[in-house]
Amino acid sequence: MSFQKSLSLYGVLATSLSCMIGSGWLFASFISMQYAGPAAIISWIIGGFLIILIALTYAEIGAMLPVEGGIARYAQLTYGSSTSFIISWFAWISSGSAAPSEVQATIIYLSQYFSDLSITKGLEPMLTTKGTIISYLLLLIFTVINLYGIKIVSYFNNSMALWKVMIPLLISLVIGGSQLHFENFYLYGGFAPHGIKGILMAVSTTIVFSYLGFREITSLGSEIQNPQKTMPYAVVGSVLFAMLFYVLIQGLFIISLPAEYLNNSWTLDKINYSSPVLDLSIILGLSWISSLIYLDSMITPSGTALIYITTSSRLNYAISKNVQAPRFLGDLNSYDVPYKSIITNYIIGCFLLGFFPSWQLLVKFQTTAIILAYTIGPLSLIAFRQLYPNLKRPFKLPQYQLLSFLAFYSCTLLIYWTGWEVISLMSIVLMIGVAFFMSFRLYTNQTLPDLHFSSCIWIIYYILGLTIISFFGSYGGNNLIELGYDLLLLLLHSFITQSISNKSMLSIYQSKEQSKLCHSPVNA
Repeated sequence: MSFQKSLSLYGVLATSLSCMIGSGWLFASFISMQYAGPAAIISWIIGGFLIILIALTYAEIGAMLPVEGGIARYAQLTYGSSTSFIISWFAWISSGSAAPSEVQATIIYLSQYFSDLSITKGLEPMLTTKGTIISYLLLLIFTVINLYGIKIVSYFNNSMALWKVMIPLLISLVIGGSQLHFENFYLYGGFAPHGIKGILMAVSTTIVFSYLGFREITSLGSEIQNPQKTMPYAVVGSVLFAMLFYVLIQGLFIISLPAEYLNNSWTLDKINYSSPVLDLSIILGLSWISSLIYLDSMITPSGTALIYITTSSRLNYAISKNVQAPRFLGDLNSYDVPYKSIITNYIIGCFLLGFFPSWQLLVKFQTTAIILAYTIGPLSLIAFRQLYPNLKRPFKLPQYQLLSFLAFYSCTLLIYWTGWEVISLMSIVLMIGVAFFMSFRLYTNQTLPDLHFSSCIWIIYYILGLTIISFFGSYGGNNLIELGYDLLLLLLHSFITQSISNKSMLSIYQSKEQSKLCHSPVNA
């Protein structure tokens, strides 16, 4: 059995935008203003620019190698089993937590009408036991839909795609146009009340989360019609559209805020943290918009959760084919979907909902994990250029060495800005993943010489260095490394890491052996 090529260009664009326009619009603009004030607009532009740099590397690889579970295969072909597992582990952790975070956002908004679904601790809304149970049921509905194939998922997704763009835009225009307080851009602490640090913290806290969906379509490579042409347009085009979309929404929210709800620190503590957009519409007396927001809080995140369940299961499929996870995760049902992967991810999603009752903490965890996985894109592009210089590339990135380094440095910055709390947690997650990998290999009695340990030195050095710099840095660390110096230190760390990776990539013989192992069309 094999996957069906059911996704057209519109379907791929709809998929990518569905991953990027979800719960982020309901919370991200509000949270980013607390970190950066009106300068949150700059945060969205910075985040979009950095993500576009990363997306360009995936556009070349994705068009060149349209395979299922793309990110796992890229690492396998260029750096071998150990690197592929670490990258896949982080990608899976992030992708698997995406659907739960979207469901969580829906339940939190519903709690405005059903108060026993969430509680507020400090200023952060968290699910109650009842809210968690209902989120399990909602996640189960999306899981069941996914079991019936990519066609039905694409049908649901395409149907919701127009809503997910037009309705949030309509709501934002009505809210922004109701009261035009342009003075908000320079009063109450100025345009950037928390300086450059606040702008950068806003980027990593929720803004990058809203852009992360661009890569998910590379996990559906073998289900896309004419992927060589479709993939580059979809990957880069969707990020550009999302950036314009979120910048406009952020600006509209800033000018709509009445003076009595602002202060010099932009804490916005007079607005309900559980449903900021809904609360703002009520404050402005827009009752009909309130009903629309309530409806959208169920539809928009639901569409995102639906497609993330699809893409995360394809990643499981690729990991199993790479012989890095149990083979049963690659089993397809009569609808040609990896049904055991989908069911496994549902169980993991329920665990994450129970472990992370706070939407914001789950989002930061998810963001850091996927950015760590994204690092393989720029490095694999360089490796593919050296290993397979004559392979057909429908989209070829100009100045690839410079742009790949800038993309890798972008990943480094986005990880660092999430702060010490999340980075330290990622280090623990890495150790858990390595323990699982080794246990799986030993349990299945597979020999260990083909793990390519020497080719994963770069990622061990990279994560260790990032952890140390974060511990001494100014984003949740000990503040021993001042802002500015940390950026230079991270630049040097990125350069050294990339140099190590260039020297530790697989040989052409090893890469072709991995190609046979994971059934990649790279030799075609």
